[in-house]
Amino acid sequence: MSSNDTMAGFGTVLGMFGSIEEGEATSQSLDSQAKMQRQNAQLAEQKAQADSLRLSVFADRTTGSIKSSYAANGIASNSGTVRAVLQASGQNAELDRLNIIHGGQIRALNYNNQASLDEFGANQALTGSYFDALAKAFSGGSKAYARDKTPGGSEYEGGGGSDPFENTASNSGGPAWFYGDNPSPHAQPSRYG
Repeated sequence: MSSNDTMAGFGTVLGMFGSIEEGEATSQSLDSQAKMQRQNAQLAEQKAQADSLRLSVFADRTTGSIKSSYAANGIASNSGTVRAVLQASGQNAELDRLNIIHGGQIRALNYNNQASLDEFGANQALTGSYFDALAKAFSGGSKAYARDKTPGGSEYEGGGGSDPFENTASNSGGPAWFYGDNPSPHAQPSRYG
């Protein structure tokens, strides 16, 4: 095994661990976001309840104010007009209260849906990182195998990545005719000489 093979092996292993680490980091980040979204959902529902309670208190004050205003003008609080106004005011306040609660529920549902998507993404990131690491292992292994089975690989000419076409008589790295009388790389050996 040559030093190039060793470095390629280390590169493959580091790539595998890097893929897994990246997947775990992404997964943890998405899990954190999902937890935040779940908390936001609870807060949205709590805020809607608090706002609806505040509206109920305001509606009760408004009803009391309407009654006292009619009483100050000499109109009996049990007259048909006063009862109709109070009933309409109470119904409008109840509709507003229900709309506030419903709006909080919709916001909570949206937060919970986003949390579910984040949790799914966290699982996918982790699973994907394992598959990516596995792919890097297979890729590194197949590259090493291919290097061993091709000219220049470690199985040829006694191993060590030597080139079967290399001139072993000199360290020139090229064919003997290249370094003869004519150093031109385009020169061909003469048939006559």
